[in-house]
Amino acid sequence: MSQQRPRCQVCDKEENVLKRCTKCRCVFYCSRECQITDWSNHKTACISCEPALPVNLLTVRLNCNKQKTSLVLNYSASSDRIIQNVADAAKVQADKMKIVCRGKCLNADNIKDNLKANDLLLIIGEVMENEDGLVKEDIDVIMQQVGAERNAAVKALRASDGDVIQAIIDIGNKS
Repeated sequence: MSQQRPRCQVCDKEENVLKRCTKCRCVFYCSRECQITDWSNHKTACISCEPALPVNLLTVRLNCNKQKTSLVLNYSASSDRIIQNVADAAKVQADKMKIVCRGKCLNADNIKDNLKANDLLLIIGEVMENEDGLVKEDIDVIMQQVGAERNAAVKALRASDGDVIQAIIDIGNKS
């Protein structure tokens, strides 16, 4: 079964994190700009529309490193997939992340039993370095070759302008 995610009403982007119309909560937008663009079309249907979310979608709020966002989760997905979606939205490594909700630490064993709509999830973990412009396989090679953490591999690769060999040497010299 493929995971259903809402799409932006205007540009049709499919993302883990989308904003909703706060009045009717029926339509999703990837940005404020798209919401403003669509308002002239949406305002006539806004009050009368019924929420059309499938039962398996659940919206939660994330708080990670003072950044707050909303996330729509596919509740019928596996617990591991839900945790990975939270990690991706928070930009934190899933294996090093702690999720706290209503005073409980959530994990793969209990997340589906304890997660409710509009819950605030406190995400604790080191924010991942931005990998944009880097080759994921290069990062993986560096991590394998020198046993470096992902963030250290990304930083070294950036510092060496994408040169994998130089990044490995730099990490080795720091050890």
